[in-house]
Amino acid sequence: MFTVDHGSFPSGHAVSAAVAAVTILALIPPARRGLRAVGFVVAAILLIGIVWQRTLINAHWFSDTIAGILAGLGVGLLLQWAFWPGLQRDFARRPGFARGRARAEHPAT
Repeated sequence: MFTVDHGSFPSGHAVSAAVAAVTILALIPPARRGLRAVGFVVAAILLIGIVWQRTLINAHWFSDTIAGILAGLGVGLLLQWAFWPGLQRDFARRPGFARGRARAEHPAT
């Protein structure tokens, strides 16, 4: 179905999908357990789909996609670790729209 005439290890699509999944999950506050659980399920389905699709069209070997996912997870987790202090500060803040609403409810006299 698809001919690849160059090196394909690891799968760049799998790397990108794994980094995106970890990044999106890192932006969900730990206190939102239900939302995080849904995010993990969606991420798993996405990554399984990438493995299946890239292998199905013969663009990559199965090992290429697994290596790509592992590389992407590693990079994503390393970035999450590096930016964790900033993420914690951000989780503690109220969203901008909530701050604006509080001011509107209590106008200065």
